[in-house]
Amino acid sequence: MKKPFSQIKNEHLRHALIFLLISLFLVVFASVYEMFSFGVYSVFMIFAFTVPLCLGTMISLVLFAVRAHATSPAAAAVYNSGIATLTVGSILKGVLDISGYTNHLMPVYAVSGAVLILTGAVLYFAKTGHDASIS
Repeated sequence: MKKPFSQIKNEHLRHALIFLLISLFLVVFASVYEMFSFGVYSVFMIFAFTVPLCLGTMISLVLFAVRAHATSPAAAAVYNSGIATLTVGSILKGVLDISGYTNHLMPVYAVSGAVLILTGAVLYFAKTGHDASIS
């Protein structure tokens, strides 16, 4: 019998599954949103799922495959906040494109998301210090 989702022991595999579910939700969300947008679409809305898929699922699967050490809670929180910031920024840009409005603050999402992701990566690698070897 398979274990429930909450009992998956490997952190990287659990994160990969969570980000995959988020990506699938975003595909459904974008499809439903565009059904009601009277034929208007936005590439930011269509491809919003790629942020958690590439930066979440794929990275977590790579870390799982190479048996990397567990992530510190601070590094995971900062990195995940970066993914969330980029995803929300993409969805918001898509909504604004579809509605025909613009906002000059949209680059803030990209810059802050990138800074959070880089900070999370630095915290992840700083945790190991001298023992940066992959176990």
